[in-house]
Amino acid sequence: MLRLLRIRNFAIIDELELEFHGGLNAITGETGAGKSIILDAIGLILGNRANSDVIRAGSDEATVEALFDVGQNDVFMRKLQAQGLDVGGADHEVVVKRSVHRSGKGKIFFNGELITLSQLADLCENLVDLCSQHEHQSLAKPAFQLDLLDRYGGLLDKRRETREIFSALRSSESELAMLGGDERERARTEDFLRFQLTELDEFNPQKGEEEALTIERRRLLNATQLMDAAAQTQNLLGGTDTSNGDSAQGLLGRASQRLAKAAQLDTSLAAVVEAIERAALETGEAIAQLDSYASSLEVDPGRLEVVEERLNRWSEIRKKYGTTVEEILALRLKIDNDLNEVAHRQQKIIEIEAKIASLRADYDKCARELSKKRKSIAKTLRESIQSEMRELMMPDVRFDIEFSELTDAQTSPDGIDRILFLFSPNPGEGLKPVGKIASGGELSRVMLAIRR
Repeated sequence: MLRLLRIRNFAIIDELELEFHGGLNAITGETGAGKSIILDAIGLILGNRANSDVIRAGSDEATVEALFDVGQNDVFMRKLQAQGLDVGGADHEVVVKRSVHRSGKGKIFFNGELITLSQLADLCENLVDLCSQHEHQSLAKPAFQLDLLDRYGGLLDKRRETREIFSALRSSESELAMLGGDERERARTEDFLRFQLTELDEFNPQKGEEEALTIERRRLLNATQLMDAAAQTQNLLGGTDTSNGDSAQGLLGRASQRLAKAAQLDTSLAAVVEAIERAALETGEAIAQLDSYASSLEVDPGRLEVVEERLNRWSEIRKKYGTTVEEILALRLKIDNDLNEVAHRQQKIIEIEAKIASLRADYDKCARELSKKRKSIAKTLRESIQSEMRELMMPDVRFDIEFSELTDAQTSPDGIDRILFLFSPNPGEGLKPVGKIASGGELSRVMLAIRR
């Protein structure tokens, strides 16, 4: 049970501490005093969502702390074990603290350990039973009635299991529907994917190819000019320069011979002689390279046409499939995978259909187990409500719960049951849906009986 509640900077509350004891604890006050705000604060501890609107004006953070005695709550203790949390003492008391910051962020602590909102909601689901002043109006709704029955019977885990199977079933059915579709559209998709794959495979893009072709194209376009430049440079380096009748190679040779004689007189010139000799040697190598380069050049209009056509294809491919070779190759792999998926679609359909059949069997089994437990709990609830109603000065009340099974087309994530609370307040009156025959006061008493 809730032992202590401490509230700070929440709505109009500056600071408040409430201590609860066994039996009836009454909080009274005039309208607007803040009684409902206390319930909102408790809701925050139970896992309700919150925003910065709950923070008191002039403050940056609102906090709510609650001390619970959980020693007699076996369901709560099992949830603690499932989440790897510890009560932390022989007194079986737990402290839950939640803060909401003006920025929208918040923190939740369980016995000083940080936990998530979903963990909090799961843990504190049944720690406090809140019954608001207008809740009796929901009692007329079948979905609310079913939820009350499941909570009363401790069937929420079984219902959660049913919902998970139902969700997986619907997901698989959606996947199958997507694979079904229009046969002609699938054929068009497959043809288009095959066209793209064939185009890329025939083009066969290679890393560095486009750059190499661009360089080759430039050489082919300027082959004559390049040949002339190579020939003239060869002539200057190793031929006869018309301006002075000697070449660079010849001049270097003559200079080396003349300075070598001087180096015999002054050895400090030896390094200069070596430098000239190296220059002469490198000049000879340059002449040989120019000769080889000139031989590699050719004026070939046919090759130029081939290179330009390939470069144009590169431009087309990049516009369609990606700006880089890496992007093009990655897209080619994706197209291949997509095509394989289309090609193996029928096998995929068979696999999903088998999965759906298995999930339907699992759902039917789980939903029927849930239904059986509901019907058993319904008898206990009916007797309990009639007993409680007698204590609430309605001795002639009859109460029952009617079950009907949903059709396959009406299948629900909450199972195969549609229930209806039936009510008769006076002798001689037949049982009718509680929302159609019970007054507001009678509905409130029924709700109170259920909550007790």
